[in-house]
Amino acid sequence: MDQKRLEYIKGLCMMDDLLMSAVLQNKDCARLVLRIILEDPWLEVQEVQTQETVSSLYGRAIRMDVKAVASDKRLCNIEVQRSDAGAVPKRARYNGSLLDANTALPGDAYGKLPEQYVILITANDVLKGGLPIYHIERMILETGKLFRDGSHIIYVNGKNQDDTPLGRLMQDFWCKDPQKMHYPELAAENRRLKETEEGAKQMESVVDRIFVEGREEGREEGRMEGRILKLIDSVCKKIIKGKSTAVIADELEEEESTIQDIVSVASSYVPEYDVEKIYAVMNQVTGKSAAVK
Repeated sequence: MDQKRLEYIKGLCMMDDLLMSAVLQNKDCARLVLRIILEDPWLEVQEVQTQETVSSLYGRAIRMDVKAVASDKRLCNIEVQRSDAGAVPKRARYNGSLLDANTALPGDAYGKLPEQYVILITANDVLKGGLPIYHIERMILETGKLFRDGSHIIYVNGKNQDDTPLGRLMQDFWCKDPQKMHYPELAAENRRLKETEEGAKQMESVVDRIFVEGREEGREEGRMEGRILKLIDSVCKKIIKGKSTAVIADELEEEESTIQDIVSVASSYVPEYDVEKIYAVMNQVTGKSAAVK
């Protein structure tokens, strides 16, 4: 590994998703973090996947920092987020929805969906309540009782570094020097990744893989944009010929609702039907373009 890349890795802490996901590939480390955050001293980890791209059939894919399955089948997604903008509540909601969508198999009863935890470890107190940790649950407003659908969202305030198990964990997440960490499991894995040839190669492969995957995702987004622009152009040509939404949908073999979204925006661009502008409005204002096949 070149010296510049080595220095970059040594300068990382676990609040950087690359290092955190590499450390939590170690089941002992993942178990420690989950036991502290979930306050479950008996939790065991059965499986860990890191930096996994989770796809959506029509919408945006996401790369999850850590996805762990506990021995009791609880499903946990752990994310670190330095930017407040990346830790908005709808981010947690979206991650949870993709966890469900990629867990359920065709024909499965809904009752088989596992208990699910989306855990966001944030650099700042994003929810601004001055608390070290926030537990978000759905509830029935009329009765005040929990809805108990098995989905849980937890925000961990990375600014809290008090002398508690969670506070010491956050100290370790911000610490770049393994010698100064509180938890032996995290210190040992950080030391291995930063100070041994084996660990350096592992980190290098992680950096390279994410670069390649990011490049491929960019190419796929480009291909998707091309397909959408072509569809919008076809729809506009058929509108000019006076064809109805239903007829256009049938001829192009698309959902009528998809064609209607395009027609609704295109109606503001009569008579030139600027395809690029129609696409921009759908993508930036309504967000509908992500739903076009």
